[in-house]
Amino acid sequence: MDENEKAFNDFWALSDKFDLLCSNYFSEDGLHIREKLNRRDRKINTEDLSYRILNHWEKNGLFKVERGEEGTGWRKFSFVDAVWIQLIVELRKFGVSIENIRHIKEKLLRTTEKQCPSVYPLLEFYCAYFLSFRKPVYFLVFKDFDIQIASQEEIELENQLSELDNHISISLHRLIQGLYKDRKLEVLRGNNLELSSSEMKLILEIRTGAFKSISVKLKNGKIITLVKEVAKVEKELYKILRESNYDEITVKTENGEIKNITHIIKEKF
Repeated sequence: MDENEKAFNDFWALSDKFDLLCSNYFSEDGLHIREKLNRRDRKINTEDLSYRILNHWEKNGLFKVERGEEGTGWRKFSFVDAVWIQLIVELRKFGVSIENIRHIKEKLLRTTEKQCPSVYPLLEFYCAYFLSFRKPVYFLVFKDFDIQIASQEEIELENQLSELDNHISISLHRLIQGLYKDRKLEVLRGNNLELSSSEMKLILEIRTGAFKSISVKLKNGKIITLVKEVAKVEKELYKILRESNYDEITVKTENGEIKNITHIIKEKF
């Protein structure tokens, strides 16, 4: 178990299905998806926030983001950062103090020593889960400001074992929907067909948009190989070559300059 998976230890035990999803997500094969969710390339745009409020929250340690050169210019947020900011907004509406939000942050946004690139593994995992499967996920905040984040399925299982204490419940779907004003994100409820680990991985990689194209090779109805073209090559060529396993890399040059790199990843099951 790597450092990212250890960050889950203080939370409810994941079912076998979620444990498998977690392992797949934090494997080397999920790196491109994690990089996409952690790429700091967006601004926060919400009517519930002002520049003054963001400054106040940043000074009080509720978040830390990148700026332009010499610390000036617009703040740059990742997708996961933006969801965390949306959660802060909702917690403040419930009257949760900045000090208690810091306490929540210490547990929910668990950092790791590696931090490459998953700084907030638990929140990130459930963001990827929702984007992939559109299944309900909730933040549960209890009276001592202990926090749990769990799918509807996990919450129902926990309730069967022991009735939950009273708590604040905040929908991850609504937080993410707030980042997509021009697009409605439907929530899927009810039981679906059981998927194999390779099928779950395929859905995850399609939904998160980290790849330009994905082709599937089957044998007896089962996935044996995924061939994926990276949507946008962000790494230097030498890093791609060093980290490659079953990859194909095509480099196009013009007048001695690299104009395009095509990165194809082959994953065998």
